[in-house]
Amino acid sequence: MSHPIYPLEPEQLRLKKLRTEGQDVTARVIDTFYSAIDIKALRFQLDSKVDLKTGSHVIFSVPNEPFTLSRTYSVVEYDLQAQALTIAVKLDPQSRGGSAFMWS
Repeated sequence: MSHPIYPLEPEQLRLKKLRTEGQDVTARVIDTFYSAIDIKALRFQLDSKVDLKTGSHVIFSVPNEPFTLSRTYSVVEYDLQAQALTIAVKLDPQSRGGSAFMWS
């Protein structure tokens, strides 16, 4: 599935925190590409194996001072062997933190 149009440079890699099935996981962005003009796909390398399937939901922590928001995204692809998952995020022009953070 990985057909990067605008890949991240190594210094742009960001860590994100996600929660699934009661398990906290650190995820590092390893690839991005646009699946439509306003939809960015993000591929993450997870720091541990989790039991996910395409269509599962993961919850990302989104910093929004002075709070931390929780935003849920559907898994587009998950590779258990590589411990990598892909989500797609539509950029909302009136984003209150979720999609703008994920796009950053």
